[in-house]
Amino acid sequence: MQFDLDLERIEKAAQNKFEENRMFFEYLKTQDSAAIDKMVHQINDCVSTEIKCVECGNCCHHIRPAASEQDLIVFVEPEQVQKVMYEPSIQCMHQKDKKCMIYLVRPQVCRSFPYLHLDGFVERSSGMIQNTEICPIVYYVLEELKNELSWTYNK
Repeated sequence: MQFDLDLERIEKAAQNKFEENRMFFEYLKTQDSAAIDKMVHQINDCVSTEIKCVECGNCCHHIRPAASEQDLIVFVEPEQVQKVMYEPSIQCMHQKDKKCMIYLVRPQVCRSFPYLHLDGFVERSSGMIQNTEICPIVYYVLEELKNELSWTYNK
């Protein structure tokens, strides 16, 4: 598979597909969740071998942090914790030139992103829809899942 990795185009395409993706997740809620998880894991394994997330770094510009001071202190300067506690996204202070400067010791939330290896894909629909705008892997996994399920959007 070949993937367009232009982040602006992916963000715009994901925004244009917001309603389509919302309807797709409504459809997924009627399916076997364990079977969907298995499909997502398999697709993710294929897509993530083609897209090197460490070369993108877009998630580091759009972190959706846990709202605890202890978690946030890892991402922002101590005097900024209160300011960003409820922000929808922040830029991580450990990123330089699209590279994580603490990659080997990065927090668990960073290690797990974009969460496609976890079960409960359908239950995380709103987060997954948001993540299609910032993560090429999520965008293409969702598109491939639609293909594998032969799902088409009917307006």
